[in-house]
Amino acid sequence: MPKVRKPPSQTWRTFLNNHIREIVSIDFLMVPTATFRVLYVLVVLAHDRRRVVHFNVTEHPTAAWTAQQIIEAFPEETAPRFLLRDRDQIYGEEFRRRVAGMRIEEVMTAPHSPWQSPYVERLIGSIRRECLDHVIVLSENHLRRILRSYIAYYNSSSQYSFVLCSLKYELFLRRIRYRPMPVMFLCSIHQLLCRWCLEVATAKNPRPIGQWMFSLDLSSFYR
Repeated sequence: MPKVRKPPSQTWRTFLNNHIREIVSIDFLMVPTATFRVLYVLVVLAHDRRRVVHFNVTEHPTAAWTAQQIIEAFPEETAPRFLLRDRDQIYGEEFRRRVAGMRIEEVMTAPHSPWQSPYVERLIGSIRRECLDHVIVLSENHLRRILRSYIAYYNSSSQYSFVLCSLKYELFLRRIRYRPMPVMFLCSIHQLLCRWCLEVATAKNPRPIGQWMFSLDLSSFYR
């Protein structure tokens, strides 16, 4: 009997592209504090818009705590089809049971292969480079407050052009560092706004400047 060859399965990249609207990724990052404590941050990222759906901070992560975060991230009938994660032991029996009860299919990456979960790994790198490398974390509440500000900036930055993203990021850094804005910084804001106006004016189909300005809410970064 000749051996029947099965059709080749889709590659990992094809799977991510085909189900991009149905996949969320989760992962932990560790953050040391000024008192030499280690805090763990869980982030939940939706692949379709690269949007942070949920995050939380704890000093003692458990399978039950992690499962509760998934429930809080996806209440009622908003659960995704696939949950992409690594093979960390923190995702124990309690976690798998609660996720299966939500009708979410777990997809685990290969051992020692962070490249198979590129979006959440890139998010963690952005959090470290753009936020945590600029501050010294004092406590769990302090870290939660800083990440809440950063994720609000991260989720909204895709709405604006490169120049406005730069402006929002500078304001975000000023906020988490608790520093007043000097005159030179205000001049740099003016230069960024001038560059942005030029960018809008030279676009093929520019949106009205007033519409962009009213959609740019910077008041929260001054508090």
